[in-house]
Amino acid sequence: MWHQPWSSGYNSAAEIGYPPGGSKRTTFDRHTTNYQAWREQMTVCDLLAEYDAAVRPSGRTPYNNSKGPVIIVTSLNIRSISAVSEKNMEFVAQFRLRQEWFDDRLRFMDHQGPLSPEFRNFEFIHVARDQRLWIPDTFFQNERNGWYHMLDQENRFLKIRSDGKLIYDRRLTLHLSCSMHLSRYPMDSQNCEIAFASCEFSGLIWLKKFPELLKSFASDAYTTDDIKYEWDVEAIRIHDGANGALPNFDIATFRNGTCHSKTNTGEYSCLRVELKLNRVFSFFLLQLYIPSSMLVGVAWISYWIDWKSTAARVPLAIVTLLTMITTSHAINSNLPPVSYAKSIDIWVGACVGQSIICDHTFLRRQDLERVEKSIKKGIKLSTYLVIQ
Repeated sequence: MWHQPWSSGYNSAAEIGYPPGGSKRTTFDRHTTNYQAWREQMTVCDLLAEYDAAVRPSGRTPYNNSKGPVIIVTSLNIRSISAVSEKNMEFVAQFRLRQEWFDDRLRFMDHQGPLSPEFRNFEFIHVARDQRLWIPDTFFQNERNGWYHMLDQENRFLKIRSDGKLIYDRRLTLHLSCSMHLSRYPMDSQNCEIAFASCEFSGLIWLKKFPELLKSFASDAYTTDDIKYEWDVEAIRIHDGANGALPNFDIATFRNGTCHSKTNTGEYSCLRVELKLNRVFSFFLLQLYIPSSMLVGVAWISYWIDWKSTAARVPLAIVTLLTMITTSHAINSNLPPVSYAKSIDIWVGACVGQSIICDHTFLRRQDLERVEKSIKKGIKLSTYLVIQ
């Protein structure tokens, strides 16, 4: 059933006009417009009439009427960790970033304007993408690359609650750096972080070269006097299929905490999530440890070959050594050139050592045989001389 259009004394869209906040107000047309959506947009236009998106909120909330830093309540819904690169020391994570804060300028439950309280009698308003509101300048401290999801439209939403609370949700995929220690590889666990904070003005590093310009731009960064990040009650949620998207690792545990980043322009609030990733050993067991053990077993076969059969022994030794060296090269080609020995290096070295011992045993046996022959010849010669 269609509701009757609301009227506040405006006779046409031209009379309603364009508010300074951005979006155009229009009259209600029952044939082309959803009445509920039209009411929401009319309310947003009224709220944005004198709204400046470049100015941060005052920090007032329904529970605290004094000015202060804006509290950004944050949570992460981790959908997948699709790749971990030891060579590049990074991992790829897809998640939804959800942030909530209060902006007292957007309270429409008791807003003084041309719209009646009955007209804006709803709990939430969904904000259109072309309507600009103040949003925290969050950036990821260990991000190397990333993008917003835009198919088939921008994967985000922003809505306003009647008491001025804003809920902002966006889907992201990021390449994040992760400092890995590979001494126990491939039986290792890695602790990787997702760290984010209030933006310390993107030009700050460049401006350090020009101190005379630093003061004029320092105010663009929000310090802890302006913004504070806090975790939501349910801060981290990991999607059920997150482990399935990561073939070589399992997400064992995670923990989150708050932190502060200090620079010469002030102190900035930040949040951190630490993910413990346990490497799945079964792949390396099937692809490396069992085959290399079998190669060592093949090398031991040389003990049962007649030591005089050089044509059978030499190819066996060469094939075993070349296979182990090739395997070691293939493994290390996917790893960074670290300066310490890894567990897998010790294993491959032990396998190569076993093959070398087998070859050394064969060579030692030949040397002993030559010595025995020499001794026998010497004894025969001595006996002959004595008889003579």
